[in-house]
Order: sequence, then C-alpha cells, then structure tokens
Amino acid sequence: MAPVAFVGAQAIPPGVRLIAKGAFEARAEDLSGLTDPMADMTQSRLGGHGSAIDYTGRGDTFIMLPDRGPGDGGSAYRCRVQVVEIPIPRSIAPDDRPVTIEPRILSTRLLLAEDGSSFVGNSGAYSIANPAASRRYDPEGLRVLADGTMLIAEEYGPRVDQFDANGRRLNGLPIPESFVVRTPDGSPENELPPANSTGRQPNRGFEGLALSNDGARAIAVLQSPLIQDHALDDAGERAGRNIRLLELPLRSGGKPRQFVYRLESANYGLSEAMFLPDGTLLVLERDGKKGADARCKRVYRVDLSEATDVSGSDSLPQNKLPTDIRGVTKTLLIDFLDPEFRLAGEEFPEKIEGLSLGPTLDDGRSTLLVTIDNDFKSTQPSDIWVFALPIGMR
Repeated sequence: MAPVAFVGAQAIPPGVRLIAKGAFEARAEDLSGLTDPMADMTQSRLGGHGSAIDYTGRGDTFIMLPDRGPGDGGSAYRCRVQVVEIPIPRSIAPDDRPVTIEPRILSTRLLLAEDGSSFVGNSGAYSIANPAASRRYDPEGLRVLADGTMLIAEEYGPRVDQFDANGRRLNGLPIPESFVVRTPDGSPENELPPANSTGRQPNRGFEGLALSNDGARAIAVLQSPLIQDHALDDAGERAGRNIRLLELPLRSGGKPRQFVYRLESANYGLSEAMFLPDGTLLVLERDGKKGADARCKRVYRVDLSEATDVSGSDSLPQNKLPTDIRGVTKTLLIDFLDPEFRLAGEEFPEKIEGLSLGPTLDDGRSTLLVTIDNDFKSTQPSDIWVFALPIGMR
C-alpha cells in the first residue's frame, strides 16, 4: 500500500495485508430462540452484530455486538451479544490472495437490566424522569475484561455499562453531564438546538470503545462532536471537526480525561477505537457512503501522549484548535479503499464499525479483525475482514 498524505495526518510505510474474508448470510438466524415478529422478520434475525467485536483471548472465539435492531429505533429489538467462532488462518497464503473463512454462532446472550428486564432498541423506551431506569438501548462499542465481564458503550444516553459474562448489567460508569442532553426525545429533530445546547448530537453518541492493555482505563468514542463544540452551523448542518475522546478510569483513584480528535472532514465520523499493547489507539474514521460513492474508510493510529486534557473546556472551536490545546496525533494505517485490498467498488459496505485484535500469526504478527454493520438488511451479508498488521506492531 503506497504511502498517501492526508490533511492533519501522516502516512506510514506499507505492511498491512488482507489475509482472510468471511461473512454471515444476510438472512441467518441467531441462537436466541425468539420467534416474536419484529419489522419484516423475527427477533431471532442475526444482524447488526458487526457494530462491535472483541477477542476473548481463547482460540478463535470472539464476542460481537448488534446495535438497536432494524428500523432506526422503530422496533423493540431485544439487545444481545453473539459469541462467535471465526477461524483465523495462522499463516498467510503464498499467492497474496485472502482466504475464505466461515464464521459460526456459538451462543446468543440477551442484555438484561439488574432486574432481569430486557434492554430494547425501541426509541420510546426511555425515561426523562429517571434516565437510569430507561430500557432504550443502542449498544455500539464492546470490550471484554480479563474476568470475562463486558464493557458496552451505548449511543443514546450516552453511557458505558458493565455486564457480566451472561449479559446482565452490573453497573454503569459515571459520564460527564456535558455529554448528556438535558431534553432527550424519541424524535431526533426534537433533540437539536434550541431544545438542547449541550450534549451529544442525536444518534451521534458513543460509537466505539477502547480498553487499555492493563484494564485500568477505557476510552469512549463519540461519533461526532458535542453540540456545544460548534457541531452544527447556522443552517443545522454538520460543521464541527473536533471530537472528544472520553477516558474513563476503571480503578479507584483515577480521574477521567478528555482528548481532542480532529476529523478529516465534518461530514465524517468515528465508528470505533481500540488500544494496541503499546498504548496507542487504532481509530476508525469513515463517511456515510457506500459503493463507488465511498470516499473515507480509514483506520488511523493515534498517539495520546502529548494531547491536552480538555475536561475543563466548556466548548471547542469548529475547526482549528487554539494554541493552548493540542489534539491527538494521527497516522494513517489502513485505507480500505486502497486498490491493493480489492475491496472498493459497487458492493463496498457503508458501515465499517468493528475493530479487534485476534490470534497471533505463526510469524509473530498480530491480526486485526474488521466487521460490518449490515443494518439487518435481508440482502446484505455481514462481512468480516482479517488483516495482518506490520511486523513489530503488537
């Protein structure tokens, strides 16, 4: 992959290779056993689970996370996780072509509140009087902790919750009030200014989640800038480019921090983040286009070490940061539209959303799994791509 220069980022030498491709069929069923109807399907439809993925550290077993179900919050989809087996090749094919793999579902686990009630994707299942009692849930980010429990980042609240290995909620992490809208509503247009002057944009809350290698901190990633960070122009169009990355301590004594990630375009958004063992992040930035119209589907390597903590900043500018604020450093790692990968074209998916490290290859290289959210569409498979990272990136 030839180095390419991008605004606000530096390209790095080649070394990433696509080694395997697989998919779940568009009309596949999960193992929930649920038969009640939902939109034009039943509750057991396997879909949307490419919204997030994380490696369990055992063999070829991963956990994948569907979002709120079909219909943009129009159905009472019972939120869940899928435990899957993805057979990762341990060596690279000599002809430089990706091999075909066949993933399979091992189990389906519903996400439940402490009282055993289900979290659902229905946009009306929320409570203004008691947000903590809301059952409306739009899970978008997932990481598995060393003890087998799961951290899930949810878009609507936004919130980050811890669940046990079977899918029952244990607790929630404290989220700064500045990330939460004061007047939530089931209709996105009713959450915009003037109803809300601060907080996440409608359907643009936490979209990804990273977990540090030592399990001491997590980073929740917004899809787009907060309203108060000059997210929208006077016409209500997306204009802001500065997104806050929220670092949350998972052990006592730590304090939350916020860092600024600058988008390549206000029309793009963030879909996922994950830590590498060296403490840098991989961040997935993309547009909302599919097929030949796609322009930005990229993974950047992000360094937080010299970034300014902006927790005390009430507002960020629309574009250029002031001299006393330093954003994260971005370096291009993967451009999925690069012809070398043979992925671009009319069938290229819109929603690349999941990132996870996988098993180590025989030559010592790390694998990176990339997953697609198919929005429960009955004609779109749920693709899985497996990349080998450059030697030394572990």
